[in-house]
Amino acid sequence: AWIYMDAGSDGTVRRLFGTLRNSDTLTAVIVLILPDNKINLAGRQDADLGGTVFWSAGSQTLLTETWYHVVAQISDGTTSLYIDGAKDGTSTGSVVPSSGVETAICNVYQTVPDGGWRGKVDQFRLFDRGLTQSEITTLANEV
Repeated sequence: AWIYMDAGSDGTVRRLFGTLRNSDTLTAVIVLILPDNKINLAGRQDADLGGTVFWSAGSQTLLTETWYHVVAQISDGTTSLYIDGAKDGTSTGSVVPSSGVETAICNVYQTVPDGGWRGKVDQFRLFDRGLTQSEITTLANEV
């Protein structure tokens, strides 16, 4: 997806994408922009709050009023973040949301009522497989 954060939106938690909990398990995958303007990919899967958790933190500080191409990927037991085609963060561990789990784009983060996305999102795509570095680079170079 291409993302653009409006001026004045930094300093809050902004939820860019997330899956929602289903009735039998807490299955969540979320992409957040944290108050320091770094992107993070997090997930949890278990019937209670003590379950499997992963967290992949980006290192690049994103500026407001600037377009970025962002890829958050879970593939082969690894979570990865890419900014403008370059890997920005990675960690081992992943979860796969159960079938029937709803997704939300640009919604309010649960514990931060004013944490909704303030900006623009363009060309949001959701794939059912991991992308190659070549595919990620091609997407980042599309205008």
